[in-house]
Amino acid sequence: MAAWCKGMSVMVVCVAALTGWCQELAAHRRAAGPLPRVAASTPQAVPALKDQLSMPPALTAAAYWQRLEALAAADHPAALQDTVLALVNIFPRSPQGVAALLKLAHQAKLRGETAKSLELLGLAAWMGQGSTAAGQARLAAAALELRLNLPSASPAQAFRHFLEKLEALAASCPPEEWQGTLAEGWQILAQQVGGLDPCPLPLLEELLALWELQPQGVRPGEGALLLADLLKKQGLIEEARALLDQAAPTSKELSSPRFARRLLEMAWLSRGWLGVEDFLKRYPQGQGELNVLLSSWSTQSPERKPNPSTPSLKGDNPGEVLWAWLLPQQAHAGHPERALAVLEQALRHSWPGFLEERLHYDLAGAYLLQGNFSQAAKIYQEMLSKSVIPGNTPFYRDRLGMSRWREGSLDAAQASFHLLERENDPLWQRVGKVRLTDLELTRLQAPTTP
Repeated sequence: MAAWCKGMSVMVVCVAALTGWCQELAAHRRAAGPLPRVAASTPQAVPALKDQLSMPPALTAAAYWQRLEALAAADHPAALQDTVLALVNIFPRSPQGVAALLKLAHQAKLRGETAKSLELLGLAAWMGQGSTAAGQARLAAAALELRLNLPSASPAQAFRHFLEKLEALAASCPPEEWQGTLAEGWQILAQQVGGLDPCPLPLLEELLALWELQPQGVRPGEGALLLADLLKKQGLIEEARALLDQAAPTSKELSSPRFARRLLEMAWLSRGWLGVEDFLKRYPQGQGELNVLLSSWSTQSPERKPNPSTPSLKGDNPGEVLWAWLLPQQAHAGHPERALAVLEQALRHSWPGFLEERLHYDLAGAYLLQGNFSQAAKIYQEMLSKSVIPGNTPFYRDRLGMSRWREGSLDAAQASFHLLERENDPLWQRVGKVRLTDLELTRLQAPTTP
């Protein structure tokens, strides 16, 4: 009896093995399938494709992978899917099986079959647990979900979910596999919230938190540009400049005209000429690119559009003119007439209001150094009526009064200081009183004429 039971057990095992083998052979035959037709417009491809596909592949994972690549190249999605599923069924633990699922998921994504692509990526991650390919599958699925969810009503929340998943996957996946998705995420966020003026503070705080959630050392230029723009709209210029500075050393963004122009703008708004000079020392491009950048920056402001009727010197451009004034300022210091010529040339161009105001200020200073107080006073008078920089009016009024005083027009100087005395700012009120007192002493000390 015992011998009979043992014999039956062996028979059951044999039948089970034979059944499994038959199932594998059936899958193997299905994968071979009928020979796909090749378009008549490419007859030279037919013999090569026949050689690869006319016979069933050898019963190895490598042979199935070779057939799969041939089907992908020939663009036969149905046969490709059958081959991938056969490979996964027959060789479930092979590296080629997981790679095949990734390829099939990619093909589905290209055809717009998002749900199918996510299912295949999930299967690839499960089958390849612990492998690099499994991490790639999870990362691809996270990126696909991000693209689906970003256009929703809560783009920041969708981006946060992606960054939280990326935190666990970044170490096992090369940066080139996820940096593009990260940049794309910031670009889509910019489309969603970049137009808000100003951006609500809670949303801005959430976006800044997302910036810090990124993998260490990764500071995409797209995100930096978005956040810098939102910070600028809130009046946080120094914070915007610092954030752009974070992104510049960790990427090639400084070579990007758009990024460089924005960093130059923030350098100017936060530190004036000193900030611009510091930026120019870091700028990696040559003189030609720099001239283009300076021209682009100087004309980007909507405050004032270029005036076609403005006279300009033949053969120059705004970038070259601005360059001539920005960097060689120390060389101009001992030659006021040279500085005067450069500034007069610069002011033949149209500039954004903030930049034109600064050039006029420097021109007035150059006239003062030459002792031409009348011309300096005319410029300060014009700046009083055209100033676009908040808070500069009292200073220009004081400079106007001092220019008139040194010119010898004491009554005109006194009128300026009286207006300065009536400013809302207590500091400038005190300055006005002191100026009037000094002016009165000057009158008393002046020799009387008989």
